Amino acid sequence: MSLSGFKRATVSEFAYLEESFGFSRVDGLDGTARYESDEVIVIVSYDFGHGYDLEVCIGQQGRTDYEPEETFDLREVAMLKGVEALDLQTSFAAASEESMVRCLEKMASLLLDIGPDLLKGDAEAFLALKEQRDLESHELAIETRLSHIRRQLGPAWQAKDYKQVEELLRNVEHLLTESEKNKLSFSRRQLWRQT
Repeated sequence: MSLSGFKRATVSEFAYLEESFGFSRVDGLDGTARYESDEVIVIVSYDFGHGYDLEVCIGQQGRTDYEPEETFDLREVAMLKGVEALDLQTSFAAASEESMVRCLEKMASLLLDIGPDLLKGDAEAFLALKEQRDLESHELAIETRLSHIRRQLGPAWQAKDYKQVEELLRNVEHLLTESEKNKLSFSRRQLWRQT
């Protein structure tokens, strides 16, 4: 595999960005091709030799030096469009030049199929991507918090430390499983009896 092979493949497969959407190609660092329009950037990157991952990201141009560009990958774009990740390959890796070319072809086609509004700079579509990412981050934070609570819940429940069980679960009651709600309810009854 070679940098020149990557460059040739991106020039060929992503030519539609320049021809149909008015992008200009800006060669980036090794293994990176950057396309820019007045409002949008598309970055195609290849991790030579470390995992052979290929990635395409799209984002709005930063408006100032203080507003860095925020890019979104194909998985996020597919999710926004309602395409299930299982129905669509959005992650690519290639250990040979031939497989790299095939992957870049698929990625270029996928971006064109699911992201024409983004390629045109649709601000509402980019806002929806940002909101989707924020929601995913919020959900991950909640899951992480619940995971931490659940690791502490088992020992507290086994020790019949109903006060700790109640303290752990009271602020996340609306997120609990039925079993956890029953443990919270039981713990509250036990604490009430102790008073």
